[in-house]
Amino acid sequence: MNRTGLYITGALGIVLVAAGLYLSLSYTPATPPAVPSGTDFEITSATSSAQETPSIQISNPVLETKHPQPLTLASGDQIVSWDFKGAYSDTSELISKAHQEITRLSDLIGKGVSPDMNLYVSIANQYDLLGDGKQEFTFLNKAVQAGGETAGLPWYNLGVLMEKLGALRTAQIAYEKASLVQPFLKQYQYAYLSFLVRNVPNEKTAIEKAFTIALKNLGQDSEVLILRSDWEQQS
Repeated sequence: MNRTGLYITGALGIVLVAAGLYLSLSYTPATPPAVPSGTDFEITSATSSAQETPSIQISNPVLETKHPQPLTLASGDQIVSWDFKGAYSDTSELISKAHQEITRLSDLIGKGVSPDMNLYVSIANQYDLLGDGKQEFTFLNKAVQAGGETAGLPWYNLGVLMEKLGALRTAQIAYEKASLVQPFLKQYQYAYLSFLVRNVPNEKTAIEKAFTIALKNLGQDSEVLILRSDWEQQS
């Protein structure tokens, strides 16, 4: 090879080395796709004859909502009639107004305008004004299930209704449930204690336990203490 050929070959070699160095410095590795945050996932290995390739299985967690069991009549309770004299019972104009309100409230259920529990309680209140205990009972139970484990109002209203209908064992269960669901709300504690003192004043062990729990949750509440003193004097 003559001198000119050697110069040409050497120049080509320098160009190729420089190109290779440029490519190696400018190369950026690809970023792997991110796994969505807040998602549970498992990585398992899928084995092949050539290589092991990890596979990702993504599962979205499902939140479970607790729905309390609806109230049923306690053993030994019987309801002679579900109907009673409601505040609207004798006035056709008020009866029509109540039914219109029931329709309006029913149309809002499930639309997020107001909590469904509140809507069911409001519908039950309209049936109370009409003196329709059966429907009131039905919608209060719907409110119990919609309200979950932290709503005492539908239980309290069930206690009032069952006491009105003469189902005292069932009323006691409902009042007690309201006091347990929201133990720091005086209205429910006091209602349960008042019911016990009025209807089963001789069940001293149960009543004493209820007073102890109420005073623990409410502190030395004056009205609870007065009620306890009155009960002790009577018994």
